[in-house]
Amino acid sequence: KASDDSYDNLIIVKTYNPMIVLICSIFLGVFGVDRFIIGDIELGICKLLFGVFTFGIWPLVDIFFCYKKAKEKNLNNILSALN
Repeated sequence: KASDDSYDNLIIVKTYNPMIVLICSIFLGVFGVDRFIIGDIELGICKLLFGVFTFGIWPLVDIFFCYKKAKEKNLNNILSALN
């Protein structure tokens, strides 16, 4: 039901690979790299500055949140391109 322009827009949609985000979150999550990849710059900076003070709890929990956030952003970007 989408128009041809919507399909053309779908080709240029920016998507995030959730597996890359997951791997970066596991290995570089303490530095906030996973948040920088998905575009959450403010949270990436906060995680970089204060993640150490949470004794590793924030980076550990954020592994699951970043993976889910990457999938949600992909879905939102695709749906907005189709509209």
